Amino acid sequence: MEFFEKDGMIYARETTDAGSVVEYLYGGDGAKLILRVSTDRKQIAATGTDIATITAQVVDYLEQPQPEPGTVTFDLDGQKLDVDLKDGKATVEVSAALFPDDGTLTIKAEAAGMRGGQLEVSVHE
Repeated sequence: MEFFEKDGMIYARETTDAGSVVEYLYGGDGAKLILRVSTDRKQIAATGTDIATITAQVVDYLEQPQPEPGTVTFDLDGQKLDVDLKDGKATVEVSAALFPDDGTLTIKAEAAGMRGGQLEVSVHE
């Protein structure tokens, strides 16, 4: 897959197995920057003291980090928290103390002019 810009939008170009060339609007939203969301822990204990660090990193469509300013809104299973970007990164720590039940926490990150991302962290006894 290769990427190109046309009329201020990012497009992807791929060649199919049959040899046809297909071009399409990358992501469908026209955002040039993406929030790549990651965590140091995919599981945390329900003790309330076990912590996972969630990081939102601004990258371009080639997955290259971008030192963008701005604010990321983390949605922690419905609880919203605004965090300023520093050198294109924003982090937040989560524990099961914020969430009374075992199960899965869905964490989303959004910022103006960027395509957001999300991940899940499971909480167990």
